[in-house]
Amino acid sequence: MKIYRPKIVQEIRNYYGEAIRHTAFPQIQEHLTVLANMLYDGILSGNDYLLAEISNYHPLQLGEPIAELKKANLDLTDCQWTIACEYGYKSWEDVLDLRKTEYNRPFEEAIDQLLDGNINELKNIIQSHPNVLTTSSQHGHKATLLHYTASNGVELWRQQVPMNLPEITTYLLSMGVSKWKLMNVYGSQYDTMTLLKSSLHPYKAGIGKEMEALFT
Repeated sequence: MKIYRPKIVQEIRNYYGEAIRHTAFPQIQEHLTVLANMLYDGILSGNDYLLAEISNYHPLQLGEPIAELKKANLDLTDCQWTIACEYGYKSWEDVLDLRKTEYNRPFEEAIDQLLDGNINELKNIIQSHPNVLTTSSQHGHKATLLHYTASNGVELWRQQVPMNLPEITTYLLSMGVSKWKLMNVYGSQYDTMTLLKSSLHPYKAGIGKEMEALFT
């Protein structure tokens, strides 16, 4: 399946590799700790793409140019805060509170299959675990499967667009998922349609208008 993946998303995925996936670590706190440490190591090694992650999520560095971030003397605490915010938490302390909390693996796998455009595998997961249709993420943003179709407001590495996304979205809607459920992002709460309209990725992929039509 052809997937539209912005360069920054591709570079982030290349850097973290399999460590970004829920299968790497069973517990959420352990997983995000590894990612924060990797982010810090990457910044120390001069990976400018990771500075874009800081610019996208660090509350005190939002929109900051890469050139300025290079001079910011970022430390591990900055990286922890960035990862926490990327996953929808307000602070690193919120992540630490998740000790011993294990991932909802069927839900996480459903997200991965959705974003990889594997509609048959997604259907199989839903058939075996129908509750994923009404589940919200364990992460602070509380995104549903449908929210991930907007390619906006969720983890940066997951902001990609499979070209069969309209078909997948149509299927999810036919299964009764709510168009109006809200996720926590950008300091407020938004439904999928609102996030979709402000997302560049589906439009750059050439399917933005087709996606919009599914919500009207």
